[in-house]
Amino acid sequence: MVEKHPFSSTPQERRELRQCAKLLFWGSNPAYQDETKEIFKKWTIFFDVFLWCRDARYGNLLHLPFSGGAFEQPAKTMSILTYIQSIYLEKLDYENRRSVQGIKKAPKPSSARRGIRKR
Repeated sequence: MVEKHPFSSTPQERRELRQCAKLLFWGSNPAYQDETKEIFKKWTIFFDVFLWCRDARYGNLLHLPFSGGAFEQPAKTMSILTYIQSIYLEKLDYENRRSVQGIKKAPKPSSARRGIRKR
């Protein structure tokens, strides 16, 4: 049995979302790219809702897109938002790993290098 993602009838929709999300989260605008312009028009509302509702530092959804509790949200909308959130969390994970590696490779401060002087 082939597992389907809840919101997509085809894997192409997931690829479209991933392609637009990677461009958007890594500093480009899919609306200005020739190959993603039409695709991004279809998914723009979901990216707008995600960017309005999320915490920029951790990627958590701070606000639900519709009134009511979590179980009263439309299933398709929430599954799309959680998929976009997973891509955003991949980006945050990449940035965190890169910053940790940068700290490990950075030279020690001059005060820590002094140590004991030979006489």
